Amino acid sequence: MTDPSKFSYLKPSDILRDSQLLDETFYNEQKHIVKRMAEIEAYFDQNNMYIRKAKIVDIDNLLELSIRAYSACKTRDLVNAYDLYQSITYSYGLALCTRDNPEKTIGCFFNYAFHANGDKVCNLKRLAVDPDYQHYGLGRYIFEYNQLFAWKKYRSRIQTGLIEYTNFGSLYLMLNKMGGVVDFITDDMTPHFLAYSFVIPLNIDNWKQMEIAQDRLLDFLKGLKESRDYIVFQYNDEKIAREVANNRQFKIAAALQGGKYAEHNSLVAFSNELLNVELK
Repeated sequence: MTDPSKFSYLKPSDILRDSQLLDETFYNEQKHIVKRMAEIEAYFDQNNMYIRKAKIVDIDNLLELSIRAYSACKTRDLVNAYDLYQSITYSYGLALCTRDNPEKTIGCFFNYAFHANGDKVCNLKRLAVDPDYQHYGLGRYIFEYNQLFAWKKYRSRIQTGLIEYTNFGSLYLMLNKMGGVVDFITDDMTPHFLAYSFVIPLNIDNWKQMEIAQDRLLDFLKGLKESRDYIVFQYNDEKIAREVANNRQFKIAAALQGGKYAEHNSLVAFSNELLNVELK
């Protein structure tokens, strides 16, 4: 396993969305954070929602939300009231609510911020969106708002977390919308669940590479040599998932949605060379 704080990477610019043209505020971290948080808050407001810090009185609603959102996952019951209490009391959690019913939480993000060996790390405990509100992009905005909040409040520089290997929706969000890569797979937790551990740097360089355009990704792959430069595999093939995630010459860095872009929902691993991986 590689310490997620000990390497950096840059995704190929050819696979990134053109809309990531940046104004001058982007090159100042603090200005970008303030501006982007305001934009996300405005988006929620336009949709009759608002985001706030979670409170102890939210715990029952949050547990119900978590169970509903993860009903098909083995990790459904791994977050309990104690975990939420810890995050709320000693770190933070974010709750997305509707203005019509402020007591109802329709989304959440729970992190635990800590400093290890001088590294400022925040670790994801739970990201959830009510099934009735999924497929509107809310998970992406909650996730991004959390990254900005973690940097602003705790000066966190690294976001880590676990995603069950069969949860393609969350993998797609992390890889194609948040700029993350897979660091390793939890072979040692197989009796309970099998999950990818991901890492996302919280800095300007990563905010430039957050969004992948799948059509551009496909065009980029055409000019590469499979097995040498990249590996594509069906996301829920456990054997290949283990092999690729444990191959330290590659990192899973993108996803392709089945139907339009691939025969099946698939993951793409790039060679360390293509990702400009640098050990620190």
